[in-house]
Amino acid sequence: MTIVLAENAADRQTPSLQTKWQALRSHLQAEKDRIHQAIYTYPTPIAGCDQQFNYLLEQRMQIQREWKRLLTAEKEGQRAANPHAVLDEFMRSSPFSYSNLIPTDGSPIPLCP
Repeated sequence: MTIVLAENAADRQTPSLQTKWQALRSHLQAEKDRIHQAIYTYPTPIAGCDQQFNYLLEQRMQIQREWKRLLTAEKEGQRAANPHAVLDEFMRSSPFSYSNLIPTDGSPIPLCP
């Protein structure tokens, strides 16, 4: 009986797991782009009086924190004995909703028609 070990930790991830991490990155990038565009096109605010603009700035900071957290979790998943558990924990602890993005029951990610 021959046991083949993965050359590196990334090789242990299944294509579906890699696809799920990519979907998370794509989702966060789209949110980041949307918020950036909303800030860029926002009319000049009155300092300290514009709650919507301040909310957009907070969302931008939150997206940046989440992006760093995603990259860290993905690296952890590459080294973990159970990389799917790392992905599930990341999604559960996130302030963003990924429930419609990635099924957690192991089924494949639905493709756009």
